[in-house]
Amino acid sequence: MNKFIRIIVGNADGIKAQRAGVLATQAKLAQENIVSELRRKLAGLDLQLTQLVDLAPDTTDSLRPGNGFNPTQWAKAVHAVKLEIAQVKEELSVAEETYSDWFADVPAATA
Repeated sequence: MNKFIRIIVGNADGIKAQRAGVLATQAKLAQENIVSELRRKLAGLDLQLTQLVDLAPDTTDSLRPGNGFNPTQWAKAVHAVKLEIAQVKEELSVAEETYSDWFADVPAATA
């Protein structure tokens, strides 16, 4: 009997288990992707905040921030980035919790 025929006549449990394995892998990879995307987004926002709060002088003998510094725009930008960081951290927490809940390996129950 060739492989094609074996698959067609295979028992229902074997086919269901194979389908379940494929679906589980796809779902797990999708959730891992969500977590990875949120981690990348958070890292980018952290970098953006670091750049915003870097008010180093424009030269070594100057005590002013770079030319064109607008305190109102700066404060709004810092506030907006911090709010977005808080939101992304919450989203990441939920995504990691979902991953743990659905895809973490659970030890087999002992009989």
